[in-house]
This record gives sequence, C-alpha cells and structure tokens, in this order.
Amino acid sequence: VDTRAEDAYALVRLNRQYCEIRVDIVGADAAYPFNFTVGGKVCGVIIKDGKPVDGEFRYDPKLDGGRFTVNVPRQHSGENTLSLTVKDGDIVENVFPLGEFIAATGYDWDAESLVPVDIILDYANAKVSVRVNDWGLGAVIDNYEI
Repeated sequence: VDTRAEDAYALVRLNRQYCEIRVDIVGADAAYPFNFTVGGKVCGVIIKDGKPVDGEFRYDPKLDGGRFTVNVPRQHSGENTLSLTVKDGDIVENVFPLGEFIAATGYDWDAESLVPVDIILDYANAKVSVRVNDWGLGAVIDNYEI
C-alpha cells in the first residue's frame, strides 16, 4: 500500500483455507476406550493461490465431552482421501471415509472460503450424520458398517 498520501487503503479479502470438522461421538464419555486419527493426503495450501499441497496429513485428537475438532486444509476436489481411524489401543476397529461422507453433502472444496462441517457418529444406531454449516446441506448415511 502506498502510504505517501493523506489517505491510503487496501482491500483485503480474508478467506478460510481450511475446513473445521467437528466430530461428535454419540454416547462417548470420559471412560470411552477408543482413540482416533484423522488422516489425508493434503498437508496444507499454497498461500499465493490457495491450491492444496500434497503430503501426509495426520491428527490424533483427544475427546472432550465425546467431541473433537480438527482443521483440515483445503482438499483436491473429487479425491475424498480424508479418513477417520478408530482404534482400541493398537487394534484398528474401523476406518471411516470422511472424505466420501463430506462429498455426499455436495461440499465444495473449490469455494472461495470453506465452511465448517459437523459429523455425528452414532454407533448404537449404525448411523453417520454429516451437516455442512451455513449451507443447510447435509446427508445421513444409514446402515454404514460401524
């Protein structure tokens, strides 16, 4: 910005280059025995143009009141590589295809600014619910093998 005049300004457009994913495990409490890993094949974004950067993404969240949040960088459209691995110690109990669940809502990874996603895992009813905030888009995936 050229500040040699009486007035100077710059138009700044702030956009969210990550998707905040909030996961709620129905019925999980402080004694919940499982741990989680969120993984994918995009590790960040290029600041200049917001394009995804290929590389391993891994986050091991801790449950807080049966919930956790992970900020995932902008993904390549159509690749849907995000996953949620559920383990009991070192034993893998389940791998959920988060990318596919999010794609089922019509989520737009190419949007100028990414919006949050809420995911509810209900083991008792073998149901996964995915809701994209601000858009009203969503999908309930019944009878997914949990």
